[in-house]
Amino acid sequence: MRKVKYKGGLIMVSREDEPTYQCLNCYKPWWKDDLDFQPFLAYVECPSCGNRVRTITENSPLITK
Repeated sequence: MRKVKYKGGLIMVSREDEPTYQCLNCYKPWWKDDLDFQPFLAYVECPSCGNRVRTITENSPLITK
């Protein structure tokens, strides 16, 4: 298990890869297999709060503060 810190808290995960998405509202990090990608959705929704998620990139890293 390892910690993944994000703005608003931290989560313990057993996976080694880094999260690929982050909620724009609650800031929780997500991995692709955590999210539901449906063609009829206007955007990908956070499983926790229902708001939009963004892709984490090198130029736009995980928000921690």
